[in-house]
Amino acid sequence: MISTEQLAAALEELPARDSELLELSLCRRVPDEALAAQFEVEESEVVRRRAGAIERLSGLLDLQRATDLGDVLKALLEPSTWAEIGPRATEGAPAAEKLDPAESADEPTPSRRRWLAPVAIAAGVLMVLAAVVGALTQPAGSGGKNPERVFVPAAVGPGKVGPPVSGSERKPSKKEPSGNVTATVRGRPVLFSRPGGRGRRRVLSVRTEFESPRVFGVVRRQGDWLAVQAPELENGQVGWLRADGAELDSSPWSLHADLSRRSIEVRRNGRAVRRLEIAIGSPRNPTPKGRFSVTDKLKVTDPSSPYGCCVLALSGHQVDLPPDWPGGDRLAVHGTRDESSIGKPVSLGCMRAQSKQARWLIDTIPLGSPIFVKG
Repeated sequence: MISTEQLAAALEELPARDSELLELSLCRRVPDEALAAQFEVEESEVVRRRAGAIERLSGLLDLQRATDLGDVLKALLEPSTWAEIGPRATEGAPAAEKLDPAESADEPTPSRRRWLAPVAIAAGVLMVLAAVVGALTQPAGSGGKNPERVFVPAAVGPGKVGPPVSGSERKPSKKEPSGNVTATVRGRPVLFSRPGGRGRRRVLSVRTEFESPRVFGVVRRQGDWLAVQAPELENGQVGWLRADGAELDSSPWSLHADLSRRSIEVRRNGRAVRRLEIAIGSPRNPTPKGRFSVTDKLKVTDPSSPYGCCVLALSGHQVDLPPDWPGGDRLAVHGTRDESSIGKPVSLGCMRAQSKQARWLIDTIPLGSPIFVKG
């Protein structure tokens, strides 16, 4: 049984953004719609961040049983739990103070009341519980007999993944870039569904979910607008970004995955310099094909992690996951604890490489570099 004091101490260790989100959504019961508007993200992003915060909290508490996690989630609904925590230092005003009073759980408008019904809150907690329990109990891959856990950027706890790796990043060039063009945005990127500022407007966070800088892979250019890839978009979809709002550069590196050969060829300036043997998605959960971009490079510090040493996170998503899969859908090239699986179609869609190869990738390949996946 986790005591209130233990839970309060763990909440204080969480990043301020995580604890604030949990308090707003679980204790104050601010609807996801209002939180998404405040944080300028999609509602699905709020859900992902909350699931990640709960798993990070689970890691701090070293929860191993679903019953313990259930008790923790119930405690998070109680104001008395949060009363044990002192004020947290955050950048600017807390989100709770910025929210319109009509969107607060204390004085909900009639149109908001349906979000705050006890049944809806309970259902939301159960969904989060199911997702995190699945993460706690999912076995690591072992040659295909047990499915590997899909890469979930927002759900990796403290001590498991180190800070983003940035050693191979290059300073933007003053020359007009060519080849594999990348676009770095320092503020909040604003993407449109069509060039010229037309169509749906989407405002992204300043940094990625793993706190990496926003470096987009540019697919093409149309006048003053860039077609870029981002993990907030669907596979094959691009968002249009103003070119004058980004620092343009180019990466000499590109990755070319051939699923039929179960290999990745690494090219520099168009010439092959390295070939990696990989494990790929199973026939029921195939690795998606197409063009994607590198969004994050992460070192894994947990020796029991199914991701091995490190992760090269991509902009793409896995699209053929089991219907009852509780995890996320991000696509990645990562290491593995079970190197006997290399060369086999055994994953849920991610590509696995030997640790030394995966380590070389995160040390070498810049953010925004493209990966082309074919059958």
